[in-house]
Amino acid sequence: MHLLIDTNIFIYREDDRVVSQNVGDLFGLLQKIPVEVFVHPASLTDIERDTDERRRNVMLSKIGIYRQLQSPPSAAGDADFIRNIGISHSPQDCVDNEILYSVFRGAIDFLLTEDVGIHRKAFTAGIDDRVLHIDDAIQFFRQFIPKKERISSPPGLKEDYMYNLKLNDPIFDTLKPDYPEFADWFRKKSLEHRKCYVSYRGDGSIGALLIYKFEDNVIEIIPPLPQKKRMKIATLKVTHVGNKIGELLLKISIDLTIQNDCDEIFLTHYTEENDRLVELISEYGFVKAGVNSRGEEIFLKKLVPESQDIIRLHPTEIFKKIYPSFYDGTSVKKWIVPIYP
Repeated sequence: MHLLIDTNIFIYREDDRVVSQNVGDLFGLLQKIPVEVFVHPASLTDIERDTDERRRNVMLSKIGIYRQLQSPPSAAGDADFIRNIGISHSPQDCVDNEILYSVFRGAIDFLLTEDVGIHRKAFTAGIDDRVLHIDDAIQFFRQFIPKKERISSPPGLKEDYMYNLKLNDPIFDTLKPDYPEFADWFRKKSLEHRKCYVSYRGDGSIGALLIYKFEDNVIEIIPPLPQKKRMKIATLKVTHVGNKIGELLLKISIDLTIQNDCDEIFLTHYTEENDRLVELISEYGFVKAGVNSRGEEIFLKKLVPESQDIIRLHPTEIFKKIYPSFYDGTSVKKWIVPIYP
């Protein structure tokens, strides 16, 4: 198999930062299976445009360790392809199109990218099943590991207390730079016997974590959200991917909200480019409600609709917005689906 890595994946892996757990897991996995990893010549052009001279030189010095795709087909000469996915409006668009075209023409089996724009174009071109997010790639390539080397599934989620967690666990490394007071907050909430749900990896480190609380406060945004009891997701972090643990933690959050007589759940988050958490919670009906004084975005989910206007939406949209509630009207068709054991 031939796997092409997008420029952003190369930069993320080779930059002088600590890579996330899922990136490390993926490239460790790729070493165990028969797959060749390539970069596209257009990625070299992309890196050469970087205005940060030091970073540009570092990246150019490292890209040589990857095999370059030789004589790739050019999207510029395929007017139908360009018309289908959209005219390029920037040099970056041109690079993205060239990289994607190598998959479209079969020069490459799979493309690895976290770029939302490329994923949209892949869907339009009908090759979205061959353009993978990091998490998707881990799940897909696991099937090719010999059984004796296959990565074991993470153990089940465990309800625990924060004081049983280790503050120096790698899962917290990406939170500490955004929240300088994180260590003090962690110790304070541990003393309060705050509960959490945790999944441990095979080496004892945390693979997934949900820390939650219930609040009865005004949420200070513009306009402010009125005082009422809400469930707050204080921390939702998953590094052991490919097992739908993020979805499971959201399901647990929603169940806890219902059990505690709440009909709203929210979290605060510093959104990044190609943010997988935002992508995940959006599928569960979380919407951006505003920004607080710290610059964090507030994402809110309502479990009960506020008006009858929602029934004008398509039933699948209703289900997403107010899951696990649903609309059962005369316009909603029903089927019986047999499930064999």
